[in-house]
Amino acid sequence: MGARSTDTPLRVHDRSHARGRWLGLLVVVAILAGTASARPAAGSTTRSLSAALICDGSGLRVTVTNRSGAAVHVAFARAAVHPADRWRRELDLADRSTDTLTLPIAAGGVDPAEAALVVTSAGVLAPTCAQPSASAALGPLPPSQGERDAEAARIALVVISQLEAIRAFDALYALLHTDAQALVSPEQVACWYVGELANTTTAAATALGVAFAPWTWGGNGRTYDAAAVRYRQPYWVGGVRQEREGAEHLVLDHGQWRWFLGTDPAWLANLPATCDASGAGIQPRGTQTPGVPPARGDQHAGTDPQALVDALRSTPFRNDELPSGLSGAQLGQSPGPDGNAVGQAEFDIGGLINSKLGILYVVYADDAGARADYEGTISNFQQSFHASPTDVSTDFRYPAALLSSQGYGGWVAGCYVLAGNVVVKAVSVSTDPLREPADGAASLLAKAALAHLDLVIQQTR
Repeated sequence: MGARSTDTPLRVHDRSHARGRWLGLLVVVAILAGTASARPAAGSTTRSLSAALICDGSGLRVTVTNRSGAAVHVAFARAAVHPADRWRRELDLADRSTDTLTLPIAAGGVDPAEAALVVTSAGVLAPTCAQPSASAALGPLPPSQGERDAEAARIALVVISQLEAIRAFDALYALLHTDAQALVSPEQVACWYVGELANTTTAAATALGVAFAPWTWGGNGRTYDAAAVRYRQPYWVGGVRQEREGAEHLVLDHGQWRWFLGTDPAWLANLPATCDASGAGIQPRGTQTPGVPPARGDQHAGTDPQALVDALRSTPFRNDELPSGLSGAQLGQSPGPDGNAVGQAEFDIGGLINSKLGILYVVYADDAGARADYEGTISNFQQSFHASPTDVSTDFRYPAALLSSQGYGGWVAGCYVLAGNVVVKAVSVSTDPLREPADGAASLLAKAALAHLDLVIQQTR
């Protein structure tokens, strides 16, 4: 958690501290799946909070149903992959009631890979267009109000760490206490997190205990009735796992236990509102997209785009074309054209335990369409995760970028290659949160995908 107002020497903790459609969906599913914040007790009636998503041409509509035994506060919601804006009001949802939220999406219609991100006082819900139902099991209702407050504070702590894992800085700002929001902007909080999480990934924290006592926030000198939540949170720095412990001070505000950033008003005032990918400096964004050299001529001139799509879908991978240990490439449910694309071919790859691997070819009529997809994917990643992808063009004969993230659902890595009028997307998702980053697997998979593309192109000419 970072320079929140914490009692840890590592930071001022107390939380005070696509295009790319396919990869975006995998990130949402892998990182936001299974967000239940409490375990049901044996033999008890399970409470729940659930969401049902409807995706159509007008946007996303998510219906939230509360069966938790108490009111639930909905603090934040937006489309998870291609948001046009965040949902702008908060609401309290009474027990055994429902409400439907309409979430705007970016122009171009609903992407089949879209998902909703709904942040509540009872946990995070992330239904997708492909899997439109999501729920969080809460277990038995605590018998006393004090125990219910402790449960809500523990859930809030875990939710904050989950949002950190997926770098949902806009949602984290929505959970910031209103007194702290009066002193810092969303942009300042995002830049602080960028620096705090530079070269670092994290996952869901474990709440170890809750104690209630008056607490004074140094940001304004005001004393609050606070919950001090002790926690342990894993971090990976350079691929090495670290366990950090601290105590986050949370204060109930408008139906939600909320966090604070920092302890010094001068420090808060001096936080930058614009920053580069490291968060260390204030730099204007350049006009050149990482990994994209000046435009070149069509790489696959003379190859009919539709014929190439058909050939890709009808030409299976041989096992000896895949990296060692992988096998059984299966043609997936190849989606229809994505935006201006002529067509797509998707393959599911087997061979690794606790992993999901895949290759997606997106074929355009010309290089310009593919370049727009490639650049849009990188831009979407930068905006979603506030971090630049790694340029790996020197490892390929085409512009290429490696995109990676880690969350409590596992590691996600995608290698994107701009091969003329074809964008090659190789993705590796580990569902084991203890597994090392999957960057290498994604790169190897992308190289195998390019070799297969060359073979198919030769056959179609």
